[in-house]
Amino acid sequence: MGRHLYFASEIDHVHLEPTTRCNAACPMCARNLYGRTAPELKQLELSEENVRLILPAEFLAHVRSVDLCGAYGDPIVASELLGIIRHLRPRASDRKVTVFTNGGVRPLAWWRELAEAIGPSGVVVFAIDGLEDTLSVYRRGVCFESVIERARAFIEAGGRARWDFLVFLHNEHEVKQARMLSQQLGFEEFCLKRSSRFLKSAYEYVPELEGRVDLEKFPIFDATGRQVGTLRPPRDPKLMNDTLLRYISHPEPQRGLELLFDRTAIRCRVQESRSVFVSASGQVFPCCWTYVQATTPVLYGMGNGIDTAMYDLVLATGGFEALDARTKGIAAVIEGPLFCAIQESWDKPSLAEGRQKVCARVCGQEFPAFDGQFTNDLEMPPACRPLTAEALKKVLPTPRIGFFSGAVPQELEPSGLLLCDPLTGLVAYPSFERYLVANLPDIAPFGLHISVGDVDGLKEYVTRKNAEDEFLFGHLAGNHCMQEVGRITRSWAHQALEDVPFSLCGTFGGDEVILAVAGIEYDRFVTAIRLLATKLRHEAPRPCSFAAATLFNRTVEQRNAHEIFRRLVSQIDRALFRYKAKLPGDAGGGDNGVVDVGTLLLSSLNETDTVVNLFE
Repeated sequence: MGRHLYFASEIDHVHLEPTTRCNAACPMCARNLYGRTAPELKQLELSEENVRLILPAEFLAHVRSVDLCGAYGDPIVASELLGIIRHLRPRASDRKVTVFTNGGVRPLAWWRELAEAIGPSGVVVFAIDGLEDTLSVYRRGVCFESVIERARAFIEAGGRARWDFLVFLHNEHEVKQARMLSQQLGFEEFCLKRSSRFLKSAYEYVPELEGRVDLEKFPIFDATGRQVGTLRPPRDPKLMNDTLLRYISHPEPQRGLELLFDRTAIRCRVQESRSVFVSASGQVFPCCWTYVQATTPVLYGMGNGIDTAMYDLVLATGGFEALDARTKGIAAVIEGPLFCAIQESWDKPSLAEGRQKVCARVCGQEFPAFDGQFTNDLEMPPACRPLTAEALKKVLPTPRIGFFSGAVPQELEPSGLLLCDPLTGLVAYPSFERYLVANLPDIAPFGLHISVGDVDGLKEYVTRKNAEDEFLFGHLAGNHCMQEVGRITRSWAHQALEDVPFSLCGTFGGDEVILAVAGIEYDRFVTAIRLLATKLRHEAPRPCSFAAATLFNRTVEQRNAHEIFRRLVSQIDRALFRYKAKLPGDAGGGDNGVVDVGTLLLSSLNETDTVVNLFE
């Protein structure tokens, strides 16, 4: 047996999972699979007697704090939680006990009793990711009003509470209101959490994504296994995990992370804090991450690219039975072969040669995704504000549409004429760009979505038509095609964008269209573009391929608006042509001819005069 990670007598902190049971069905939780509890997850809980056996008084004598937080379950579901807390924090003890919960169950009287049991040094952390209209999007099965009632009962009984708010696209506009409510209710702290779980598909097989790498979307399933929604990271970069921001634009995030995990120095956070994890099965691991990684293969199956390295290491060092503190004693497990083997793995030169990926991704110095989750920046970023059609219309001048003959005027006032291309009936690009650049500072905070579409195989179509139709000589065939593309696009916009606060449809080169929309969710925009692509495929002489992207909500200064807009459009256009270059022949493209570029973050030109390219 090699070097000890630490000795049992040195343990200062315990992370205890009282149960694997939970009242919620959070989409990104390890316990859930397609909206239901993973079929191989055993529903377990520790009794007060179990905890007294695993964590006897003599062991707790040198433990200063205990976190009751589930890797697979919610602590308050454990039937003997109050008795467990009273053992962990005797009346004369100042040991700090923290309970992490969604607050979704138990009568109010129980919460008042919890306030007494946990004592003045204890804290309950309520995971409340939104208000009445958004909480259940992620905390599925949890009622906002009931959680608030329980939190109020706990606080009014003398309990100390913290509000943790996990930020997504669907709830980021509620951060300021939630913070104000937390103060009104008497929460001592309000903490924003910037999830790192969107990164998971880049380093681990995610069944719900069926092997795809997608750092910007995660499907939401109901209990029948039917997809009912999509989770997305927040649009404001201040509310987004910094490591996710770094890799969301990486051309090959899987390969990039594999190389990083091979080389990054590992600085074990639980070794430094002298912390140990005890699961609801009584098994002891250094941390919850090694425990979940060791048990995930059993939950999801051994195939499909699941990382089994920790599972294999457990089997090689005595098996799961050797980790049961109820029979082996906690000191024997902590000072046993698994803990030593985990530490030794950090010196391995690569994952292929035995380095533990879970250690590299959680405690790797070049991958601070975990630390990047936490922020105490309580103020609402100015770019995150709820949008209404009226609000956007108030800040934008009303465009007037007109047709032109001759050259496009060099200067257009923001409230001036939007000149249209007489062939397509769409706004001519010079006019389209000038209007958006002039108004970008007002539009950007509401979320600007842009799509560029290019007619597929137009040159071949014109050549063929010239040979087939004596009246379609020269470019007349191309003109006819673009005239139909414009007609269909205008018809689509009238139907699909009728209630949208802001939209603009223009030409972009001889055989391209460009579409700008603000004031709706990006998912809806992409769905609308796919509908347009389908209509063009079935109704136009030639189909079109599209690329769509959204700009992060941000503040844009007028002096930088032109460069920001040009860079944004060029990113989308390049993505489109990279996509089309991979298509066979003059195919219209898969997935209705649409490539979803996702979110593009343009760095602050106000400070650096540079743009961060997140696509290349």
